Amino acid sequence: MARNLYDNQAEGKQAVPAWVFGKAATMTSHPPFEEDDIKLKILGYLYDNQDAQDTLEGIVQWWLLERYIRQQYTLVRQALSDLVDRDLVIETRESNTNIHYRINDKKIEEIKSILNK
Repeated sequence: MARNLYDNQAEGKQAVPAWVFGKAATMTSHPPFEEDDIKLKILGYLYDNQDAQDTLEGIVQWWLLERYIRQQYTLVRQALSDLVDRDLVIETRESNTNIHYRINDKKIEEIKSILNK
């Protein structure tokens, strides 16, 4: 039987799969959302979309996760800018104006040191 991505919740683990938030989230002792914050996000979504209804899985995946990602856009942009300024990440612009980011191979040891702190 295939396991649902959200089966971990019954085992006391976070409802959102760890791969969504990456290594940094698995290293912290607190979940990415606090319970009161989740309550406010659910109420806010229902207030803004008064005809909405969904399952637990749908609420986690489509309401909470999507809103979380949108809220993080500015923080991610700032973090990328800082990593580019520090030469840890290389920014390249495509002809269609998309910007792509990749690791700076020349800084691998420095990046490894940062990640192991």
